[in-house]
Amino acid sequence: MLPLIGLITAPILARALGPVGRGELAAILQPTTVAGAVASIGAPAAVAFFVAKSFNANRVQRLGFATVGVSTSLVILGLFFYSFIVSSSIGLSQPLVFLLWLGVIPGAFFAVRRAAWQGTRRYGPIDVERSTSGILRLVVVVSLFILGVSSAGIFAAAYLLASFGASLALLRPLRPADRGMVANGPSARSFVSYSVLASMGTIAFTLNNRLDQALLPATVSATELGYYSVAVTVAEVPLIISTVTARNLMAESAGGVGSKQMTHTAVLGGIGMIAVCGLAAASVPLALPAIFGDDFAGSIVLTQLLLLAAIVTAVGECLGAVITGKGFPGWASLGPAVGALTTIAVFIFFWREMTVELAAVLAICAQAATAVASGVVVLLLARSRRASAVSQSPEANA
Repeated sequence: MLPLIGLITAPILARALGPVGRGELAAILQPTTVAGAVASIGAPAAVAFFVAKSFNANRVQRLGFATVGVSTSLVILGLFFYSFIVSSSIGLSQPLVFLLWLGVIPGAFFAVRRAAWQGTRRYGPIDVERSTSGILRLVVVVSLFILGVSSAGIFAAAYLLASFGASLALLRPLRPADRGMVANGPSARSFVSYSVLASMGTIAFTLNNRLDQALLPATVSATELGYYSVAVTVAEVPLIISTVTARNLMAESAGGVGSKQMTHTAVLGGIGMIAVCGLAAASVPLALPAIFGDDFAGSIVLTQLLLLAAIVTAVGECLGAVITGKGFPGWASLGPAVGALTTIAVFIFFWREMTVELAAVLAICAQAATAVASGVVVLLLARSRRASAVSQSPEANA
């Protein structure tokens, strides 16, 4: 539902705010994605894990809340200083930007609560939250558009309030049967250790996919950022195909399916990605101005570049799924970490000369680095498995 809602609301936002306002909205919302991943520091994964192990859910949640309380405080401090840079670059009010960024705090705590429901394997409240969130976002965006609102700050505030309003569905009390069979929770040391280890992969994936959008508000104008935001919205649609392909590859890899079947799955998903991205790239020059308005003609080339990046992203995502399925989630985060480091290095080097076109090219390079690093890991794991099989063969033992 959420990708569908995004497709519906994106043109409405574009026409309501124009390139400048759309860029301001992105400058407010995009940094919170990266900040949220860092603020949660793997605590939701730890909560889901220990609750699923039948530890007392309430005790596990308290550990999760304490963990994100510390990490979120540090993130908010960083966001406070970053808000001055973004407000100066984009021309927004610093108090307004920082006030909206405080939404990271309830977001981190709701993530812990969501993980508790996940650990009990009762997904009803999560499904209600997700579907309600999408519907509320659509309602507020359409309502503000009809009312003629053109302030990015108001749209951002309404967007966040809609998300948090939907998250109230998670606060329904756990049933006694869901609170865990083990009276005590895990030790704080084991909980924090699991959280930190789990956060490595989560933060690496988030940085690799979102860091450019989080850093751009500090380096480009609001108009350019508006162009880039629309391009990202369009280019992310085909990633639905790669998400499904990666899911299937992870299941096949974990189930010991042969390389022939996994290659078939990967090729089928790859053909779908190339076909959809190619068709989208060819139709963008006419379709994008018609849907988003002539003011967003500057997004055409950016969208085509990011569609190419989406194809490369799919390669890295699928390779990472294979690695995870083999039981090496830590190694699976190596590729995204390399991509994130590539993004950071290029941004630092071209900070004063950064443009949205350069950022789009950087996205291709970063995702290519991710794919290459993940491919090397897959080859090394395959070579290790072959060497292990040879050493255990009867001929070798003889």
